[in-house]
Amino acid sequence: MAREEEAEKQEEKVEDTGGPLAHQSPFSLSRRLLGEELGSLNFQGKPGVLRRTHPGNWRQRVDSWWNREIELPLLPIGVLGLLVIAAIGISGWRDPSPQHAIVQKQRQLIEVGGSVYWRDYYEKAVAAHAGQNQD
Repeated sequence: MAREEEAEKQEEKVEDTGGPLAHQSPFSLSRRLLGEELGSLNFQGKPGVLRRTHPGNWRQRVDSWWNREIELPLLPIGVLGLLVIAAIGISGWRDPSPQHAIVQKQRQLIEVGGSVYWRDYYEKAVAAHAGQNQD
């Protein structure tokens, strides 16, 4: 109740054109009133705030860099992620390129000793094995 009465008294002073507050701008008046209201409060954390906002040494600068807040907009990132997933899915459903089909047509499977091999791999392995036996 006391604050409301003080606020009413201040308003009366502001409204009074002949009073001591008549020559003050609204900004300076509100600043003064705010100063009066908050005058009893003292901020004790100034050194800590200055240390975090204006780092001095290398370690404090690294800590300050890691302590940043990052705001990521959820909707655009979600839409982008869905588009990437859709693009990957669509590219997997397409027919293989003609070059890939040609390569697979040229390769043949052969059966040797009950196992199945690609012909080109089998020929390379046999040639390498024959080269080792000649030495």
